Amino acid sequence: MLLVSLAAGCLLATSALQRSPPARRRCSRSRLPTLQVNSDSRATQEYFDFLLGKTEIEPTEDQPSVIVGGGKIGEMLREFGERRGFEDVVLGRGEAIPAGHPGPVYLAVPAAELDAAIELCPEEKRDDLVFLSDGQLEPLFQRHGLYGPCQ
Repeated sequence: MLLVSLAAGCLLATSALQRSPPARRRCSRSRLPTLQVNSDSRATQEYFDFLLGKTEIEPTEDQPSVIVGGGKIGEMLREFGERRGFEDVVLGRGEAIPAGHPGPVYLAVPAAELDAAIELCPEEKRDDLVFLSDGQLEPLFQRHGLYGPCQ
């Protein structure tokens, strides 16, 4: 008798589950987080060597920089430099990055504009690039042969 009532209870529970429509979860592609995985392990190895004391990184002084992009992030960087007494060079779309500038080059542009910004960067300044952008950067690094920047 107990077996029959248990079996009947399972049948009722199973049939109740079958009657309810399946819950649908809709996820828009724009809401899903985008994760970046780098296959170039050199940056990771350099960081581990630093943590283990195998290499030392020389501290550098803050200095005037080149900022590509005059949006919110670019303006924030300019203000930070101004507070420290630096006159940063702020460039807009299509402006060439000066080769002789001693500081870093912050690319504060959307991912869609990174290719154009890199094309306007002289070869000798490419190791000074600092990427402040959304999107997958590794394919961009591979396309342009950028293996030095890890910032």
